[in-house]
Amino acid sequence: MKDLKDYEGRIVSIERMASSGNGNPRYLLELVTDDERGISFVTGVDSCIGYEIANREFHVNRVRIVVGRHYGRLTLAGIKVLAESGRVHNEFASA
Repeated sequence: MKDLKDYEGRIVSIERMASSGNGNPRYLLELVTDDERGISFVTGVDSCIGYEIANREFHVNRVRIVVGRHYGRLTLAGIKVLAESGRVHNEFASA
């Protein structure tokens, strides 16, 4: 993965995409940053993050994401849930 960048904000959209060839879940997500920029990105093919997205409520908490270019597409490399007080939880899901 190239050009890794991190952003903080809220996930405002989680849309299920077609499963990978191996049957693993994929998602298209949109994050809105504190300065109101929208960033759309996907979970990687056969990435364990797809299961994290399905099993946790990332859309109700502030998150920090790391995304990069993978075959020309903005792809999620990691995600952390941030506490409302600004403290970071110890959990970090990554590809």
